[in-house]
Amino acid sequence: MAALLLTVRFGGRFFGRDAGLCAALLLAFYPSFWNAGLTSAVRVQLALVSLAVPTSCYRAWCGERPWAFASAAALAVGSGIRPELGMLLFPLWVASSRRAVARWREWFAALALLVGGTLLWLVPTVLLTGGAETYLEICWNYPKDQASLTAPLFGADSARWQATVWRMLVWTLAGILAWGAPVALLWGRRTLLGIAREQWCFLALWFVPALLFAALVHVGDVGQVLAMVPVVCLLGGHLMSRAREEIERRPSRWHGLVWVLTATLLALSCYLLGVRTLLLLIPLTSLAAGWLIRRAPGPAFGC
Repeated sequence: MAALLLTVRFGGRFFGRDAGLCAALLLAFYPSFWNAGLTSAVRVQLALVSLAVPTSCYRAWCGERPWAFASAAALAVGSGIRPELGMLLFPLWVASSRRAVARWREWFAALALLVGGTLLWLVPTVLLTGGAETYLEICWNYPKDQASLTAPLFGADSARWQATVWRMLVWTLAGILAWGAPVALLWGRRTLLGIAREQWCFLALWFVPALLFAALVHVGDVGQVLAMVPVVCLLGGHLMSRAREEIERRPSRWHGLVWVLTATLLALSCYLLGVRTLLLLIPLTSLAAGWLIRRAPGPAFGC
């Protein structure tokens, strides 16, 4: 629930309008998020932390000085919940905090807060595990054992690595199968996505480190992609929000019929068709629905 509320909050601030609400709906029904919620609630924390930290970082990214320190505290706490995210989200924090504070002295103070907050959970953990040597050995052996089956850097063969990468892409990007309708509605506009360069930079700093870690080090379960899934949902929510605006600009009594037919077709397909056929049908049906809504009689679309 906290992850969904943060999605609403961040998406609305980042993209405006109701993009956050649309993104939260996508996340709630996202296959990897749904699976993790049913089978491993611990992994849902990946989504929670990877939303909480960027939410605070974005305030610093926009130049709000106090949030350089607030985002440092959020990253320190989040690293205690999911230690690997401390490393993966650190580049985003560095870029965001530097935009918020002009003086290096202030930035080092924020960095000290981050380090100090991290030590608050790290030191007791090290002591409880038997000391630094034992702790480092545990931290090394776990990814080494797990990644030996998925990553060439740890000894996995190329066939296993390729299978791992393909599974990661499917788990992460499965939701884009339903983007056909918004894309069809927005196609032909000067800017399909309408995302500024700085927004792309922020999303890249959030998404790319997690993607590289999953591809080169380890991803062995569907829930382990939840550090990346919120970004995909936010982009999908942004598209949905823009598509809704286009529908409102061109109302037609035929729209309801299109939605009813689309929902009926997909519901029947879930019972009558196999999974592979259904995966092909969903994007085609979505594209067709968007095209029909676009072509329905009514005022012309603006460009």
